[in-house]
Amino acid sequence: MYLSLYKGDLMIAKGYKLPHEFPHESFIQEVLEDFFESEGYSIIEEKPIDIKCSNADKNETWIIEVKGKTSQIGLDFKTCLGQIVMRMNNPDYIYAIAMPDIEQYHKQVNKVSSKIAAKINLNWIFVSDKGTIEIIRNCD
Repeated sequence: MYLSLYKGDLMIAKGYKLPHEFPHESFIQEVLEDFFESEGYSIIEEKPIDIKCSNADKNETWIIEVKGKTSQIGLDFKTCLGQIVMRMNNPDYIYAIAMPDIEQYHKQVNKVSSKIAAKINLNWIFVSDKGTIEIIRNCD
């Protein structure tokens, strides 16, 4: 759930500094939460995790680190990798990094060995400016 604040004509989601629009983090997070809820998942509030969602029927729990476009995408992507790896404490969970579907993030993902991503069960989620979602599952 997002509370909106207005700064001039821009809507900014509570807790974020950038406008609530693509390619910013609050937009990516809201699209993902809506998607997973529409697929029957329950969103579980558990800080500092960006999104934790679970579906008992599918026997799945996702842990997702969300990133938006920033001025230092390379540094922020590497920080994000560290954050998600440090949260990998349950081999039954599905782990993912979600980001805007922009060239800069595709370049960062391509720098990560697909073999390593599969070994640690790390998946990628790209969210487009239209709110469509592409999930890239890295299976070992």
